[in-house]
Amino acid sequence: MSSPWLMTSLFVLQILCASLITWFAAKHRTSWWLLAVTLFCFSTTIFFTLSCWGTSDITKLNHHIDQFDVHLSEERFWVMLAPLIKILPYRMAAIHGLVATAFAALAISLSRCWRVPAWGGWWALMLLTSPLLRGFLQNAHTRQAWALLLVVPLFLNVSGFLKIRLFPVIISTALALFSHLTAIPMLVLGLAPASWQRLDFFLKLPRVARIGALILLLASLAAFSQPIYIKLLGYVNGMNFFSSYSIHRSVLISEFLLLVAVLFTCKKKKISWPAFRQCYASRALLFYSLIFIVIQLGVRFEVYPQVAFRFADPIGLFLLLSAFHWFQIYSSKQMLIPLLAYSLLIWGKQLIDPNGLNCGLDDDFLCIPDRWPWQIIYY
Repeated sequence: MSSPWLMTSLFVLQILCASLITWFAAKHRTSWWLLAVTLFCFSTTIFFTLSCWGTSDITKLNHHIDQFDVHLSEERFWVMLAPLIKILPYRMAAIHGLVATAFAALAISLSRCWRVPAWGGWWALMLLTSPLLRGFLQNAHTRQAWALLLVVPLFLNVSGFLKIRLFPVIISTALALFSHLTAIPMLVLGLAPASWQRLDFFLKLPRVARIGALILLLASLAAFSQPIYIKLLGYVNGMNFFSSYSIHRSVLISEFLLLVAVLFTCKKKKISWPAFRQCYASRALLFYSLIFIVIQLGVRFEVYPQVAFRFADPIGLFLLLSAFHWFQIYSSKQMLIPLLAYSLLIWGKQLIDPNGLNCGLDDDFLCIPDRWPWQIIYY
């Protein structure tokens, strides 16, 4: 069933919490700031658990959870997690709610690490409502979204955005490899900043760590190259389906607003092209912007679109994180307000007036469960 007022109320609660996060950060009330963050994360979990219940991927995984070892044989993380998922309310929908909350927690954590905690709630909302991440958060591509989150620590390290200890990076990278087959391509995308960082991150590692990283890379290629190749052939030769959301009007407007914000910042801060080009954050921002455009061209002109569209969300996340850091280091975070306002506007409109929903017959995002978890029987 659909419940616009319930979902809108949860969205308003998120906005209220984001405002409180800003207020308490400005007043340096850490305990109250943490309380506001906790309430924001709780409301996010509830919102996405309910709203993704009727999506096709969640429905399929809920009904085939006992066959994970057959259908997801290359994704051992989910096979091992299956017994826990079965006891969660709404099963994979609850997992998707937690993954969406992890996206929000990522933005809030970065705001604190970069010493701008007042922006945590708004950055989280920008990720959750961004049209660039529609596939992950609205179409409930939960497994790939989780794998991408596990790649993010490596991306933050090699890009120079945040220094994270080696052990957590290795653990998260290893988990990503067992969470989704696209983990290796996403790792390649996340490692791209190393090309202009001159491999500083890798060269500064102890010798044992460098050898271990190379062994992990070679073992991963040996273990996953064949399944990835088979899956790729299946997409290219046997599947014509692809989503065109990456070229929707809302995505194009978001890109335009981001471009305008960058140009205005460059003008205001008197950032010349040579200075822009030499900045590590600028290079990341430019690189992921260009790669995202390449993905859009692939979808628009149908050049292997069934493969291209699957990487729009990962590149979109790297692009948004690069934008957060770029505007933070140039002290121009307010330039992101138009992009944030636009994302909140179209998100709110979708909640208040959910056109096209046919809940009960053809469930989609924002079709929430019509019964309590203990009343559901899975066949």
